[in-house]
Amino acid sequence: MEIRLIHIFGARKGQTQAFHDPKSIKFGRQPGNDVAFDAKEDIRASGNHAEIRLEEGRFLLYDLNSTNGTFVNGNRVSERQVLKDGDVIEFGKGGPQVRCEIPAAAPATLRATSVSAGEGAQKSGGPGVKTVQMMIQDALAQAKQSRGGRFGSTTVFMREMVSQAVTKSSQKLRIVSAVIVVLLLGSVGGLIYMNAQLKKDLRVAANQHRQELTAVENNFKKQLSESQQRTQAIQEQLDQAQRDATVSRAQMQAMQDMLNQEQDRTAAIMDDLQRTRSQLTNLDNLSNDLLKSLKSFQEVAAENRESIFMIAIMNKQDFSAEPIGTGFAVSGDGLLTNAHVAVPILQATQMNPSVVGVAIMNKRPEVIYEISNIQIHPQYNESKSYRPDLAYLQVNTGGGSLKPVKFPPAGDLTRLESGYDLAVLGFPGITMDVNNPIATLSTGAVGRMIESNYIQHNCETSGGNSGSPIFNKNGEVVGVHYSGLGNVTVVVPAPALDPQGNVLKNPDGSDKVTMVTKRIKEAVGINIGVRADVALDFLRMNP
Repeated sequence: MEIRLIHIFGARKGQTQAFHDPKSIKFGRQPGNDVAFDAKEDIRASGNHAEIRLEEGRFLLYDLNSTNGTFVNGNRVSERQVLKDGDVIEFGKGGPQVRCEIPAAAPATLRATSVSAGEGAQKSGGPGVKTVQMMIQDALAQAKQSRGGRFGSTTVFMREMVSQAVTKSSQKLRIVSAVIVVLLLGSVGGLIYMNAQLKKDLRVAANQHRQELTAVENNFKKQLSESQQRTQAIQEQLDQAQRDATVSRAQMQAMQDMLNQEQDRTAAIMDDLQRTRSQLTNLDNLSNDLLKSLKSFQEVAAENRESIFMIAIMNKQDFSAEPIGTGFAVSGDGLLTNAHVAVPILQATQMNPSVVGVAIMNKRPEVIYEISNIQIHPQYNESKSYRPDLAYLQVNTGGGSLKPVKFPPAGDLTRLESGYDLAVLGFPGITMDVNNPIATLSTGAVGRMIESNYIQHNCETSGGNSGSPIFNKNGEVVGVHYSGLGNVTVVVPAPALDPQGNVLKNPDGSDKVTMVTKRIKEAVGINIGVRADVALDFLRMNP
């Protein structure tokens, strides 16, 4: 019997070793092993890590009391493991990996057969179902090693998938795969020319792989049903034989051996079926991850259009309103904004009963909600540059419900670092108009993280942006903008005006000038936001 070992991860990646009728194959970092790993790079592997033995026509894998364990398709080997064609062996989590190819599998090792066109396989020379399964398996093995960021792991997965598809699949799939390669390598985040068409091509490629894996799954289901029927038939024959005094012990043992062999076959098929189902799930998750990473900020703004609100103070007698900031929906009747936006509302309503705080929906000036309750973050301190500048606004929706924004998993927020793409969606003060509330999208990136909870970014903002959500490319809120650093007060000349707004004149007819104070940005593009997990902790205080 022959077994080929293809190194798919580690210092020897890309190499293949073939063994013909070996009594044993030993693995480890010691140079005397049949498969000797790199002593400096493959440090997860032990000196004498594992051994494959050929026993009764089967290849069995034994762990040799290694420090970090031996894994087959992600499952740890406790005593021994019968190897099947396509199995991936990992020597310590994160260590070197090899894929097994067993051209002439032993009786207890059931190899996947090609599915006929009638059973859902490709008709035009595409890869066989087992080939596709191995492609996915190898790609996932690589993706597991690159979990630094969501898009990064997906990129590894798709690149490994495509690199194998180009050499093994049909011309049509090669064309689609080439498009994906361009997509992945063209630019950061995949935002390049013809983005919509590329996403369509990606969906087509992922769907094709999904169909092929589904064919694998259906084939294994059929084989499992047949094997279970054979097992039941042999068991019935054995039960009958045990009641028949004329059946010899040798015949009984032969029937018992047949039953054991079929039960092993059934177990092997169930393993293959479960592995295929896991690969289907992983394919969906990873392709969905990549599609989300391809989302443009234009799409993010469109998806969150109804979640953004202009915060204003309104006089109920004449319905005049003064805009003061931005807020965004975080629940069916709640908004999040800055504390320094909410405090003036509290002060104004206390001084004048006819004044209320309101939230005006982005692009829909007719949708106005009255603010009924305000909660300020308990640790808010206006005098500090870095502060949890947050407030929760409860509004009267009249029985309706707001459209809350989405937040990323907590683990994703820890990946915020310099260069991470961002966008702020809110109402810059110089463009704020309560009669025409149109939010402005401003893009930029993280400059640096401050004290881990504060985001320095360079998205263009001005006063009315206070309380604006900071989005990532997945359309998730990663922070809340609250300030621009470098603001200084200066005295500048300006025309003197009378109460009606007319320019006053000097005796000689020239315009009269007065001196006024203005706040300007000394350091343009240095803005601060509080990270979303601080906001989420605050929201949990206000269920």
